[in-house]
Amino acid sequence: MRRQPLPKAWQKPLHVVLNLLGWILFIWFWWHVLSTQEINPRPVSLLIMGSLLVLPLVTLLWVMHNRGIHFRKGPRTSVRQVEERYTSDWEGRTVHADWETLRQAKVIRISIDDKGKHFSS
Repeated sequence: MRRQPLPKAWQKPLHVVLNLLGWILFIWFWWHVLSTQEINPRPVSLLIMGSLLVLPLVTLLWVMHNRGIHFRKGPRTSVRQVEERYTSDWEGRTVHADWETLRQAKVIRISIDDKGKHFSS
């Protein structure tokens, strides 16, 4: 499955220009920081190395990981099905509700007692 090409002829040059502007801003801000402040060069150089090398490398590894999943399992054909039962809340209280009725309700009252959490319309 491939990405759809950009539909308009002007979009690709616009993407290139925006990308270049982003890099120009990135370099200009670093130039501004380095030229206006007394900074220990070692931590700054490590930060710049992280910005220019480590982050793109991590991104590349993440893309390779996702491509590997795609090649092993194939493209997604549907959204993963999940169980919709809500029997207890995050504190472990039992939930009592008539979900079909509550879907239609304009106002829902939630009460909590020793027996659990009760939803009513």
